[in-house]
Amino acid sequence: MITGNTGVGVLSGGTGTVSVTNSLLAGNQVAVQADTGSTIRLSNNDVYDNKTGFACGGGTLVSAANNRKVGNVGGSLPVCAPTQTITVE
Repeated sequence: MITGNTGVGVLSGGTGTVSVTNSLLAGNQVAVQADTGSTIRLSNNDVYDNKTGFACGGGTLVSAANNRKVGNVGGSLPVCAPTQTITVE
């Protein structure tokens, strides 16, 4: 569980790659952000009730198309769509 962060729950930077599987990302300011040059891979996660679910940082967000999202109300950062489908429940 990655919850209650006042910043970013999952952040990648530089040339890093972060993989997140079977996790709950909830109640964060930003759930996921990949900065320029980096990649975040998402598989079978629940992304619920964050200010921003997926923030644009110039990097790559990749989804295995088995993630779920709901209630991410939008914050001050631009919202990014992952490069693959995320199911809305």
